[in-house]
Amino acid sequence: MPEVRPFRALRFSGERRDLSRVIAPPYDVIESPAEVAGLRERHPHNVVRLILPEDHPGQPDSRYRASREQLEAWLGEGALVQDPHPAFYPYRQAYRRNGSGVAERVGFLGLLRLEPFGRQVMAHENTLAGPREDRYRLLREVRVNLSPVFALFEDPGGHVRTALEAAMTRPWDARATRGGHDHGHDELWRMDEPEACETVMRALHGQPLVFADGHHRYESALRHLAEMRERGEDPGTAAYCVAFFAPVPQPGLSILPTHRVVHGLEAGRFAALEDTLRRFFLVRAAGRWDQPADVERWERAAPARPGRLLGFARRGDDTLWDLELLPGSAPEALAGLPGPLRDLDVSVLHEAVLHQALGIGEDALRRQANLRYLHDAGPALEQLRIDAQAVFLLRPTPIESVFSVARAGLRMPQKSTYFYPKVSTGFVLHRHERK
Repeated sequence: MPEVRPFRALRFSGERRDLSRVIAPPYDVIESPAEVAGLRERHPHNVVRLILPEDHPGQPDSRYRASREQLEAWLGEGALVQDPHPAFYPYRQAYRRNGSGVAERVGFLGLLRLEPFGRQVMAHENTLAGPREDRYRLLREVRVNLSPVFALFEDPGGHVRTALEAAMTRPWDARATRGGHDHGHDELWRMDEPEACETVMRALHGQPLVFADGHHRYESALRHLAEMRERGEDPGTAAYCVAFFAPVPQPGLSILPTHRVVHGLEAGRFAALEDTLRRFFLVRAAGRWDQPADVERWERAAPARPGRLLGFARRGDDTLWDLELLPGSAPEALAGLPGPLRDLDVSVLHEAVLHQALGIGEDALRRQANLRYLHDAGPALEQLRIDAQAVFLLRPTPIESVFSVARAGLRMPQKSTYFYPKVSTGFVLHRHERK
């Protein structure tokens, strides 16, 4: 069963520090070299230098070693120090949701004992081969969990939330402004009182966890642990990874959609697309994809509509199409899909359209051979002006679906959810230690 424990975090030095210049988003949402460069320029200790390191000049594939060397330098100069006592770290993120009021998501950072995904530690979506290999090679070199995974747990009695809120009445230990359009900021506390830590551990004992984010990092850590054991090494705290634990329900938990951009397919693959769409869907025009007002109107209205729904645009056609799955077509369109997966928009897209109509198989999906994933509809649709052949817009996946899929032992297609905001990297690091 899941084991959650406090730990001695590795943190940027200084009391009640503003970490705005040294934190970074998780590696997988940093979308361009320009963004990496901007973070590197923000501060000599920005954590992007560890999570997305650069090769040494003239030394291809030296980036993982470069990350380790950078980490060792920061430790040597005292920029990173280890807390003296094990602690949990209450963590609150404030953000502006949908351009309206400010929302807050609350949880805590601690260690999670590594065990294969199953009925107690549950995954909800598939992963991609490239990111898994990349994160494994980085972890093997630095032997530090640089970024937390993100797990959800049910807190019906509110015991964990009560303990966290008591700790958060004190002045914060670290704070950062994330920037961006949501005017977000993060705050961190250290909670090392034995009684408070025991309350949290007792509340989570035997409690199933559902992964919200960090599947690639977790699977990479499992691989690293297995290889250490095969070599006969004592893994010490490498048998754990650092995680952000968030209780549910809570009003500040938001999920955003992840849209699909199709590119690089032979033109002949699209010959059957129109027939497939009209066989499985009620197809209606919803405006023009190059008119932001039309796209925003679709996005605002779509989440409240029943059934299974997609938005669609194709190169050479200015129309934004609305695709609503016909109830009678579900058995054919979703043949072979089990249980709660049949209720998901993203399953309809992957099974009926990408697989059956366009012939994009599981191997191509794992390799991201013909798909790009973008979270904002506008930039996704703009790629039709560049190299995209088609764009499919998705609605946010409901949190209830995340739990139902995970509890059934199933996995959604990769990139089915985008929990927002992302947990910032740089507040706490977990350095592997011998017991």
